[in-house]
Amino acid sequence: LVTAFPNALALYALDREVLESLRDTGVTQLTLAVESGSERVLKNLIKKPLKLGITKRVLNDCYDLNIYTDCNLIIGMPGETKKDIKDSREFLKDVAANWFRINVATPLSGSDMFNEAVKKNQIVGNWKEAGYKSSVIETEHFSAKEINQVAYELNLELNFVNNTDMQRSNYVRAAESFSNVLKLKKDHPFAMYYLGICEIKLGNEKKGYGLISKSREIFAKDPEWTKYEKKFNIVNK
Repeated sequence: LVTAFPNALALYALDREVLESLRDTGVTQLTLAVESGSERVLKNLIKKPLKLGITKRVLNDCYDLNIYTDCNLIIGMPGETKKDIKDSREFLKDVAANWFRINVATPLSGSDMFNEAVKKNQIVGNWKEAGYKSSVIETEHFSAKEINQVAYELNLELNFVNNTDMQRSNYVRAAESFSNVLKLKKDHPFAMYYLGICEIKLGNEKKGYGLISKSREIFAKDPEWTKYEKKFNIVNK
């Protein structure tokens, strides 16, 4: 039975005692507002009272207490640089989150971000239909297209290539995450490939090698997936 806490909780309010209390009441999953792995972005752009040390501690505690963490991230904030995104990526690769949801900065009418973006003529496209998944902000540091690309690559890197449960040999839980992806997108070769590895590690070799073989077929046939496969060197692994 999964007892989830779906609202994105503020990490700075979650000490070990609070997390233990949540676990003891039956909570098995938390959605956490991690937002960024860049200290500068958190402090100067998002203006959030959160230190990266707190993020690491909370995620480690949750993992230790067997609380599944679903983490919200946001990239493409006006003022964010490519170095900020690189710093964020490197930090997040080493934290104990079970899953990441990467969103792109979307200006809401009346917000400071919206007013500033309008003032600087940074909005491109239809901001009303962006929905946190398609960037409509273009700055001197990046284009909207670049942010969309980086967001998708972060999803592949953090959730599949550097999946925390895989790194910690928790193949049962990793398999559950990859299986959930395949329920939504049955031909997702990254989910298929890493689920195959999980199955092999769990003793289901026939099923595992079958999944890996099928993933390689998709990587080979689809130019877009081939690009990502080469970037992360999946097949050679």
